[in-house]
Amino acid sequence: MPNYPRIMLLSALAAGVCLGGAAAFPFGLGAAASQLMGFGTDPTKVQIALLATVVISGFIIGGAAWGGALAWIVGYPERGRIMWAGALGFGPATLAAALGLGALEPIAAQSFPELPLHTIFTLLFVPAVFIVNAVLGAALGVAIRAGKEGARLALAAGLAGALAFAVVDLAMDALGYRVGAPHAAERATMITVAMVSNLGAALNSGAMMGLLLARQLAQAAMKPGPIATEEMASLRSP
Repeated sequence: MPNYPRIMLLSALAAGVCLGGAAAFPFGLGAAASQLMGFGTDPTKVQIALLATVVISGFIIGGAAWGGALAWIVGYPERGRIMWAGALGFGPATLAAALGLGALEPIAAQSFPELPLHTIFTLLFVPAVFIVNAVLGAALGVAIRAGKEGARLALAAGLAGALAFAVVDLAMDALGYRVGAPHAAERATMITVAMVSNLGAALNSGAMMGLLLARQLAQAAMKPGPIATEEMASLRSP
C-alpha cells in the first residue's frame, strides 16, 4: 500500500523546487545575463531573443526536473515519459500564460478603470494558473496512458493550483502586500506576490498530482489498465 501522505509531501516539495523555482529562476538568470552582457534599456532583437531563450530553457528544464522527481517519488518505471510531459506541459503553457497576462493586463485596466489593480491582478492570474496546471496535469495523464482519468487529473491539478494561488494572493493582500498600492512598485509588490502565490500553487498542485498519480499506478498494478503489463510488474517489485 503506497504511503500517500509521504508521496504528497515529497511531490509538493518537488513541484515547489522545480516548478515554483522555474517560475522565478529564469527571470533572475535573465536579469543576470542582461547585466553581464551589457544589455541596455533598449536591447536589440537579438538580445531579446537570447534572453527569451534563457527564460524558456529555464521553464523546460524545471518541468523536466519535476517529471523526473515525480517518477522517482511514485516509482513510475518510465521516467523519461514523465520528464517529457513536464518539459512540454509546463514550459510552453507557462510561457503562453506569461505572454497572455502581459497583453491582457493593460487592456483590462483600460477597459475596467473602476476596478482596482489588485482585483484585476487576481482575476487574471487565477485563471492563468488554472490553465497552466491543468495543461501540466493533462500532459501527465497522456504520459502515463491514463485515458479518461487524464481529464480528472488535469481538472484536479488546475483547481488545486488556482485555489492555492488565490488563497496566498488574498493572504498577502491582507498582510499589506497589495498590488497597485502606493509605493508598491518600490518593493516590487506585484512580482513578489506573483512569485510567492505561484510557489503556493506549485506546492498544492504538485501534492495533488502526486497523490492521483500514485493512486492511478496502484490501481493499474492490481488489474489490467492503461499501463503495460511490464510496467505493472515493475510497480509490484519492492
